Amino acid sequence: MSKPQVACQSATLSSSPITFVDSFREGLQAEVEEHIRAIASLRVRMNTVIPIAQLPSEILSHIFTLYAAVMKNHYTYTRRGPPHYYWMDVTHVCHYWREAALGDPRLWSDILVTAGSVARVEELLNRSKQTKLHVEIDATEVKWLPTLQRIAREAGRIETLILKQSTSALLFSDHFPLEVPLLRHLILKGDLGNYGYQSGQHLKMPVPLTTWSMPSLVELRVSSLPVDWANMVLPSSLVHLHITHGKVALQISNVIDVARAIGSLVALETLEFRDPTTSQPSQASLLSAPDSTFSLPNLKFIDLAGPFMPIIFLLDHLIVPASTKMLLSFTFPSFSDAEVPQIARSLAPKLSQGLVDDGKQAIWKVSIAPDTLLFYKRADTPARPAWFHVSITLPRRIIESGSIFRDLLPHLPIRDTERLVLSDVPYVPQDWMRTLRAMPFVRTLTLEHDRPGLDGVQKVLRLCTGVGTDGRKIVVFPVLRYLILAKVRFREAADLDDLEDSELVTELGRTLRMRRGQGSKLKKIYIRECLNMDDPDVERLEKRVDVDWDHKIEFEEVEDSEDELSSDGFGYGGRDYDDEFF
Repeated sequence: MSKPQVACQSATLSSSPITFVDSFREGLQAEVEEHIRAIASLRVRMNTVIPIAQLPSEILSHIFTLYAAVMKNHYTYTRRGPPHYYWMDVTHVCHYWREAALGDPRLWSDILVTAGSVARVEELLNRSKQTKLHVEIDATEVKWLPTLQRIAREAGRIETLILKQSTSALLFSDHFPLEVPLLRHLILKGDLGNYGYQSGQHLKMPVPLTTWSMPSLVELRVSSLPVDWANMVLPSSLVHLHITHGKVALQISNVIDVARAIGSLVALETLEFRDPTTSQPSQASLLSAPDSTFSLPNLKFIDLAGPFMPIIFLLDHLIVPASTKMLLSFTFPSFSDAEVPQIARSLAPKLSQGLVDDGKQAIWKVSIAPDTLLFYKRADTPARPAWFHVSITLPRRIIESGSIFRDLLPHLPIRDTERLVLSDVPYVPQDWMRTLRAMPFVRTLTLEHDRPGLDGVQKVLRLCTGVGTDGRKIVVFPVLRYLILAKVRFREAADLDDLEDSELVTELGRTLRMRRGQGSKLKKIYIRECLNMDDPDVERLEKRVDVDWDHKIEFEEVEDSEDELSSDGFGYGGRDYDDEFF
């Protein structure tokens, strides 16, 4: 355009009405938009030649699916909203990525109904088309009701449903059909926080479990909600059942109703029943065999926790395979020493079920800690199982009182136990003797922490259970060959000035000599992470027995001895020392 023309046009613009200026700007805007479209087209063409854009859309959408699963648990302070939908950032990278994502309904099938946009959830439902849905609902606002009702109408394609009790959720369930054919995972959670009903009186099951038909259900989790066990008919397809009542006073159920409902689940592999509120069976009903039992032939893991009598009563009614891993927790304050014998009566038949038929009793290893008993069964594999088969958690005062040594362990099938682990358990001779006599074939004894300590172990190893035909005394653990000392204190901190003199080590040496004279020679002592000991102690012991020492030296300071014990992590349930050597 020539200069005279520009001047003429400028003069024309300055004298033109407003309508002409608007028209001129619209023309310029159209040219801008045309250039933007051209640039976008060029970028799309450029993106087609990069390697990631050459992946088939099916592979790309699968990558997006994996990314979405990771991002669901990726919390960050730099952005708002739930991480559930962070993955959607990939749809804004390029046109091809967006088309690939929009073309896969599975990417949009994970629905979270909580605080946020109703329109977004509606669009997710649209984009998911007819694929199976994973739905999680935690909404209390009335604005969600139309969307929840739509989800209820499409219940036929829900595969996973996580539902927290709320006003919206209760109204939502009213619109559900009676049959949910594809539902495989159902998780129901009580919402005590919002309502404050600590008594549990006003809690209501958000879905009608007693009337719903769920032929494909494999997992059911219910927490802090009342369960109507008397009318409960669970689907036979159920594989995992988890009922956790928490600290709320919920609906009282009869234990036999619970056993009957659970006992019909022949496909069940995992059962978790924690803190149940059930009617207490009478003591008389626990003294004889139950009138009816229910077999769970595929059960692999059972976790029962709560008041003693209901849990034991339920356990009595269930017949489980020998390989089932069992966790039993009797930690309620009301548990007393008088109930310990009942554990033995109920548990002995299940511990007697062996994994191998080798003519020996089933239990191969026993571990005792201040609040836990672990039992390991004999297996037919070359390596012994590292995972226990039965765990019993008791109030610490029960084990401290010695009742498990008097009234529990001697009545269990532990005669062929080969390994015994004692971790910080007080030694009381009159309580321990019956248990020690009941395990004559222990070959490996592991002592951890301060109790029974070196003083206690030499007293245990000097105990005698009788006299043999040759006139020699029969010592406790006559076939003992290995002693493992882990995190044991060799002397008090106040006695560290003289490492050349240790009465406990000297007495242990005399004990080993005495046992050798009685025909029970120890082959080796393993010393691991022990306190207040050094080379002279090992040298003194090596005069009597072969010693395997880790050469770790740690001395306490007198004023800080208690603090060091707690800060160094001398806890329970850590490394299994005897498994390191055998």
